[in-house]
Amino acid sequence: MITSKRDSEMFYLGLVSRNKELLDRVPKTDLHCHADRGANILDIMDDYGIKVSDPPVFESISEMDAWYEENIGKSVTGFDGLIRRYISLFKTAEAQNIKIFSPSFCLSRGKYFDNGVEGFIQFISQLKKCYAPHVKLYPELVLSRHDDISVIEKEFEEALKYDFFKSIDIIGDENKGIDKFIEIYREADNLGWILKAHVGEFGGVSHMEDAIEKLNLDVINHGLAACKSPNLMCYLAASGIKLNICPSSNVLLSRVKCYRDHPIGQFVRNGIICSINTDDLLIFNQTVSDEYLNLYCNQTLSLEELNKIREDGLTKFLVKRK
Repeated sequence: MITSKRDSEMFYLGLVSRNKELLDRVPKTDLHCHADRGANILDIMDDYGIKVSDPPVFESISEMDAWYEENIGKSVTGFDGLIRRYISLFKTAEAQNIKIFSPSFCLSRGKYFDNGVEGFIQFISQLKKCYAPHVKLYPELVLSRHDDISVIEKEFEEALKYDFFKSIDIIGDENKGIDKFIEIYREADNLGWILKAHVGEFGGVSHMEDAIEKLNLDVINHGLAACKSPNLMCYLAASGIKLNICPSSNVLLSRVKCYRDHPIGQFVRNGIICSINTDDLLIFNQTVSDEYLNLYCNQTLSLEELNKIREDGLTKFLVKRK
């Protein structure tokens, strides 16, 4: 997708004037978004008549999950909750002018449909067509480090029955390792899927190096630990491995102290290709436009650097590295 000079000018003006309406009109991407928590909290509050305050700074994923369950999850339940969250997911992407959208989906949601995963995929496709007609959808299959290999293999084999998923991701405790995913990633690679993994978010440099070597990753979700290793940053830049960065998630999960100190500045200046994403919009309540503004207003990146990130998201992240 080619972005225009007019888009760049509007983007610059939106940032300098702090005008979110302008930023919303500029073509952007959201390449790391957990679908189940990708809704706009304003939609959910309106749908369920609840009031949710801004989230605190969390010390861990478990603390975040507990806050979510207490403030949102206990109200947004069952199939109705799934429908309302996914409608908002796609409506928000359309309203934000997200041109390339890669939300990750868990196949366990097939339990809500008589025909299982097939029904779930049809449901996603119908909602996208209805609520986000101008968005190019690149669905992502998410697998968990916490599951037994038999469960992981079953989910992957089920996903292969449908020409739907375009990428794959792993979530969960990085200390559990990734060896059991090696064969699955090799097969996904042969199918042309974009290979991603959550790594370097809570884990260290060694976790990133291990995942890169064993899984042949195209993209890393988060990858913050790379800032501790000049050699790894050089390798990421030279090899074309890209980073999906989620600034508000990193700040509110205590991975970085503040926006100004976010290592995305180091990454960009070391030649690493980055994108800017929402992660869990329903919790962190920061759209892609908000994320660009956060980084600009805190002087983390320049106008030109932010626009290059925006353009790279539109042109480089759907291409597998060589």
